[in-house]
Amino acid sequence: GHGVALPTEELRLVLPFVRSLAQPPAMSGFGVSSARLATVPPAERDAFTQKVAATISTVVNPAIDALAAYIDGTYRGKTIPYVGISHQPNGDAYYRYLIHKHTGLDLTPQEIDALFANLRRLRDEGRTILIITHKLKEVLALSDEVTVLRHGRSVGSIETAKASAELLAEWMVGRKVVLEVKAEHESRPGVVRMKASGLRLDAGRSKLRDVSFEVRAGEIVGIAGVEGNGQSELLRALMDPSDPKVLAGGRVELLGQEVSGWPASRIRRLRAGFLPEDRHRDGMLLGDTVEQNLLLGLQHHPRFVREVPGVGGVIRAGELGRALERAWTQYDLRPRTRGILGRGLSGGNQQKLVIAREFEHDPEFLVAAHPTRGVDVGAIEWIHRRLFAARDGGAGVLLVSSELDEIFALSDRILVIFDGAIVAEFARGAATPQELGLAMSGGTVAKRGSA
Repeated sequence: GHGVALPTEELRLVLPFVRSLAQPPAMSGFGVSSARLATVPPAERDAFTQKVAATISTVVNPAIDALAAYIDGTYRGKTIPYVGISHQPNGDAYYRYLIHKHTGLDLTPQEIDALFANLRRLRDEGRTILIITHKLKEVLALSDEVTVLRHGRSVGSIETAKASAELLAEWMVGRKVVLEVKAEHESRPGVVRMKASGLRLDAGRSKLRDVSFEVRAGEIVGIAGVEGNGQSELLRALMDPSDPKVLAGGRVELLGQEVSGWPASRIRRLRAGFLPEDRHRDGMLLGDTVEQNLLLGLQHHPRFVREVPGVGGVIRAGELGRALERAWTQYDLRPRTRGILGRGLSGGNQQKLVIAREFEHDPEFLVAAHPTRGVDVGAIEWIHRRLFAARDGGAGVLLVSSELDEIFALSDRILVIFDGAIVAEFARGAATPQELGLAMSGGTVAKRGSA
């Protein structure tokens, strides 16, 4: 197998090429070209069909549930493997695999192990596998050789056995990167910043089943789970609890106030920050400037807008300009160009812009939903440092992530969500990946280690 490690933004250049390679011929039966199938002798065709059926049974069908999306960035979520099989004149079959993302699925550790075992078996059978990802663990675990791309160019190639995560990360971003940011201080939980009590929703496949938990000042609480098990519903319930389509029952207390009947616009006026799971849909206006995006959600904040009788709100241009300068200097937002549109920023810098805005009013409670999704390893290091800084500054942080490494690295407590319910709770260091994976898949794991 050959791995290609590259920053997320580079995937936009590579994906069309990969898709062109993976386009299958006309498909029928088990995916064999009907025209070519007709030229194969019946006995050989039957043997070939049985071989294909066995492969689909042992590899493809399990992959529908277990195969992860390994092309990250704009394309994410549920993986549907596409297998094209055509017959060659010498009687051999070749397999072309396209692994791509749709919305809705990630994997438990057990499913990842099963996927990797299947891919290694295919390699050992002589198949060629191309892995395109910015996840270094995947490249190191699966590939025999790895090539790193940056800014559309090959930075270098190396045998995987001679590579390290640190070396590949440095090639990817052009500088040395700390791959695992550690907290400088132990968590010291204080007052309750957010309390959810009996949250309920039953709207078809969208469910919350009596969800109750709290987040205290000075701690990061991680929500782990296979995507599609209620994380999005929970986030919407916390951000806009007054909407009956979002929350059918239960209570939300935020920063000492009962906010269950509050709309999102009113909650935004509290010292609460939200890093949404989809920054393009919920966190930015891509067609507006970075200055306008910095004001998004803060347009009623007196520091940025002053009320003029008979006129209404007037933007304090000087204060907004100073906020942009802080985003440049304190958050390393690039490029340092006034008037650039949101869509003109890279994925990592779009996320930095959202974080800079949400930290402008010094939040006491912060929701960080998939904070490093679609950003490169250099930006991941920076974002993790900011989340620890918020925790150490007294904020309560709720982290929702499909990256288990991120959950383990950042969380002082881990809650597992399955089918809309919190099914397990672990203190830092109290769970193994296997135990967490069992809980994520609905297995029985006793709650333990809660604060």
